[in-house]
Amino acid sequence: MKIKIVEKNKLLSSDYEIFVQGKLKYHISWKGAFRILDNKDEIQLTAKKKWNLFRINPKLELNDLTSSTNWILDFKGDLEYALIGDEYTIDFYHQIGRKVGLFINDTQVGYSEKNKVSKLGNDTYELVINNELDRLPIIAVIIAYNSYVSPNNNDTLHHTDYGNLNIEPKQKINSNWTPKK
Repeated sequence: MKIKIVEKNKLLSSDYEIFVQGKLKYHISWKGAFRILDNKDEIQLTAKKKWNLFRINPKLELNDLTSSTNWILDFKGDLEYALIGDEYTIDFYHQIGRKVGLFINDTQVGYSEKNKVSKLGNDTYELVINNELDRLPIIAVIIAYNSYVSPNNNDTLHHTDYGNLNIEPKQKINSNWTPKK
């Protein structure tokens, strides 16, 4: 499944449009809380920050209303984080460049890639995942990472992201990987 996440209006406030298989399916609302809404403005997923006095990186609780599943997004650092659900955990590992690999039990289940050049600080992500995965929490992870951890580049009209140039990924992606149908 191919998903495109497009950030809009970063200079004023971050809004996102989410395209699934080329069709606009969702958008993000930051009014009062982080919410993924469908085309009828019905809430599909909510996210709230879990308070923890001693954590540097945030921990988020995601409530997927389409599947009645609660998820925890745990940032383990700038280059590694996990989406923890009732049935499985998806680990996210940054790669050299702008890609992030998605893994369940050391098996690749997807990847995301951020655009190299952005105008007005607006980022675009391509997300490719296996069809059986819950897409809304994964989309929320990509946006949460962009909002909470990545550098804020809204102070420039033009930004080039060269990605991670000198890292050793904990788990490397397979460049020939294709999603399960």
